[in-house]
Amino acid sequence: MNKITRFVGRVVGGMLLITAGISSAQASFQLESMGIVLEESTGRTNFSIKNTTSEPMLLATKVEDLDGKAFSKFILISPPISRIEAGQSQQVNFVLKQGAVLPMKSC
Repeated sequence: MNKITRFVGRVVGGMLLITAGISSAQASFQLESMGIVLEESTGRTNFSIKNTTSEPMLLATKVEDLDGKAFSKFILISPPISRIEAGQSQQVNFVLKQGAVLPMKSC
């Protein structure tokens, strides 16, 4: 059976890490993945970001639209901005807005 999912898009360049007292060129972090897939059937997904530096950093997360597809208006991010202490991780949640209908893509 073919699995039909609703494709949301990838977080491309959407993960901005701004460090406190360190330039962004020196920022060091570890992402669980470079992209996410949010299935309409579950309505949510998440991933983690780890601060691998010895300084706290500020994480600002956003969804960027790819290929002219306006997916970002259907997605809520929680938390959109958070402080990650040195050596700690932060989970970011992506939630499909209630009633949102997305274009289908088969996998």
